[in-house]
Amino acid sequence: MQVYEEIGNLPRIAVCIQNLGRVYMMQANYEEAEAYFRRGLIYSEHIGEFDKAIIDFSKTIELGPQRAEAYYRRGIAYENQATSPSQQLVARNGVGVAGVERSKPPANHDSVGSLRSTTVTPESTSCIRSKFDRAAADYGEALTRGLMRPDVYTRRATARALNGSAQLALDDYGKAVRLDTDYAPALFERGTILCDCLGEFDRAITDFDAAIRVKPKQPLAYYNRAVACAAKGDLE
Repeated sequence: MQVYEEIGNLPRIAVCIQNLGRVYMMQANYEEAEAYFRRGLIYSEHIGEFDKAIIDFSKTIELGPQRAEAYYRRGIAYENQATSPSQQLVARNGVGVAGVERSKPPANHDSVGSLRSTTVTPESTSCIRSKFDRAAADYGEALTRGLMRPDVYTRRATARALNGSAQLALDDYGKAVRLDTDYAPALFERGTILCDCLGEFDRAITDFDAAIRVKPKQPLAYYNRAVACAAKGDLE
């Protein structure tokens, strides 16, 4: 009755027609949004055309602002824009600050990486920072809309770390680990922040130990643990 009154006491058949029209419009919007989203995934994950992926994910969000996964995927596209060509096609749960190149991890995004292993494109620093800022903002939107997964917190943490916000990054890595105590990427990246940025070598070694326990075939975890041990003077 309330709906009937709100639209001006039209005959009941007109009310039904209007409501059906809204349903059809919602369905059409959903289908259109899904088409943009799927094409964005192809651009982002299979072709590496991140500009086009961002356009498609943005259109998805315009048509369905509550779609958390679209924000998450757009964040990944922004993040990949900011990394070097050799890293752009890598879909992963953690990037890093600079140094050794990393091989492509499995498609399930469960491989650990290194905050020493990400290089950046030769664009201006401000442009790169802007892209990581946008990525972090999109991961935040995804979290706000209910996509509270350890990989989302880990990606936002890494984007923040790459922009120099070590403490915010640590907070997010901690949230990821609280959601999944065996989530190796968060353990590994947090250990790298503790070692490289804060000089907290004992805590870093604890995280590397935990990451190795979960994923014992990750050579970078052993390497980073060795770096932390050497930094604290433990050469045995």
